[in-house]
Amino acid sequence: MITLILAIIGGLLSGIITGLLPGLHPNIIASIMPVDSGIEAGILLFSCLITSNIFEFLSAAYLGTPEEGESLAKQPLQQLIMNKRGITGMKIVAYTSIITYAVFLLISIVLRSAVISIYQAVKKYAWILLAGISLHLLIKEKNTRLALMFFIIAGALGIITFNMNLTEPFLPLLTGLFGLSSIINFQKDENYFPQQMKNSVIESSFPEITIASVTGIIGSIIMALVPSVSPSQVGLISEEYSKNSNELKIASMTSINISDNLLSLIALMTINKGRSGVVEKIGEIITLTETNYYLLLFTGFLTCVISAYLLIKIAQLFAEKIQIFNNNKTRILIILFVSLITFYFDRFAGIIILILSTLLGYYANKTSIRRSQLLGCLVIPTIIFYVSII
Repeated sequence: MITLILAIIGGLLSGIITGLLPGLHPNIIASIMPVDSGIEAGILLFSCLITSNIFEFLSAAYLGTPEEGESLAKQPLQQLIMNKRGITGMKIVAYTSIITYAVFLLISIVLRSAVISIYQAVKKYAWILLAGISLHLLIKEKNTRLALMFFIIAGALGIITFNMNLTEPFLPLLTGLFGLSSIINFQKDENYFPQQMKNSVIESSFPEITIASVTGIIGSIIMALVPSVSPSQVGLISEEYSKNSNELKIASMTSINISDNLLSLIALMTINKGRSGVVEKIGEIITLTETNYYLLLFTGFLTCVISAYLLIKIAQLFAEKIQIFNNNKTRILIILFVSLITFYFDRFAGIIILILSTLLGYYANKTSIRRSQLLGCLVIPTIIFYVSII
């Protein structure tokens, strides 16, 4: 029991660090974990993944450096901050995380059976569904031709990146597209966060947030079955049901991200295909028996509840120290930190990809193209792979 508690604490601490610091990811923790570590290591990694996923929203809001999964949530989060309601955004992330996880615990048995049957039915046609979703999102753009150009260029960059044998290809690619490009895009009028209200409330009702959570869960099931469909792509579809509400958009994206982690564990259990590096590592460390599966699920829920509480407390601290985030020196330090981490893993090759991806993300933002089109870096290589093996 003591070792399990220590594993949860270790996961919480490492998850907070990887969630808040741009360029870090739970995959880094997973990469240094010995294969014969046992169930405690599996719990630590899964706790780290859940915690990191929750705290990445705080980084997206105040540092402007979202991971791919939080890219759509960044704008509504920062709009709440500009309205002095930044703490409200974090409360929504915290409450939605718990609601989504609780719903998953209730339907996990049904989902396990459904994943196997649906996966077998759609796996041969996954690339067609993926292409259809991408086409739908392209058509929604005001300038479809320009969006298509960015989609193709991002795809070419993805192909190049994944054929360079980088140690951490996603780090320079996604951090540049969705992280550093956001930082250097800050305008002078965006460089000032007002003092936040200490007791801002959630305006959306509990049923509305619950519906947004369920919508996110449904979207995440699509992600689990179709390779390379990402949280941002599913998030754009779910936005149609968010009533143009910043709060509901945040709730929906939170639900999609939490659901994605849980479905990764279900996919590993049922079809032996985890969707993330961390979950794949868990599969290497332990044999995912029925007992281990539910142990991971329930310790993950405990971690989720604690993380949600800590998120609100740390968000209140961030709100009190808001002037720190108005300093351009903070953003310069972030850029330097990410560059150093990239150089550590992949030397100058990684730096080149980081520069190219940052420039592409920068110009996409300047031309008002949705960042989801940059996911061509994942979608196009996947479609090419599937077509080539037919």
